[in-house]
Amino acid sequence: MEKTLKISNKQQIDSLVDLVEKHPDIGRGKGQYGSSRQETKDTWVQFAVELNSLGPPSRTGPEWQRVSIHYKANLKRKLAKNKENFLATQEANLTASEERVCELTQVNLSINPPGRAFGLAVDLTAEENVTPPATDSPVVIENAVPNETQTTEGKRSRNSITRRAGRNTNSDSANPQKNRKHAA
Repeated sequence: MEKTLKISNKQQIDSLVDLVEKHPDIGRGKGQYGSSRQETKDTWVQFAVELNSLGPPSRTGPEWQRVSIHYKANLKRKLAKNKENFLATQEANLTASEERVCELTQVNLSINPPGRAFGLAVDLTAEENVTPPATDSPVVIENAVPNETQTTEGKRSRNSITRRAGRNTNSDSANPQKNRKHAA
């Protein structure tokens, strides 16, 4: 049996975007607190009745839900493909319905997250570039083990770390198992 490809018309897509704007939790794929899956399914069945009245193709509620999911995924893919243009101009050449869905689902935040994310260069404000004033107070190390030598930066020296671990790098007498292997 062949699968027939159902292509939604522009009126259906625009109406789907209108319905999703009226019910933003449904459009984001997250039900309201206290709502059940059955209520979500019933809402999509109501959407299907309204969308099927606008002409062929006709779909069931879950099929229209899948159309909505694919529409958002394709929008995200379109934004990701044109990321350089979007970052430079903040315009992604979207249709009016795509812009509405982008605002509703905040897809643009996943493409261009705020702050320093994914290696993007972001201009910092003058307040963020302020360096703290230098102090002459000595560095205090909490939970320091006594009798360990400390470097000027407050870190333990290599010798103190090896002594603390129970290793002596100068002779083989510190490791009795090593001496037994060589003696045999």
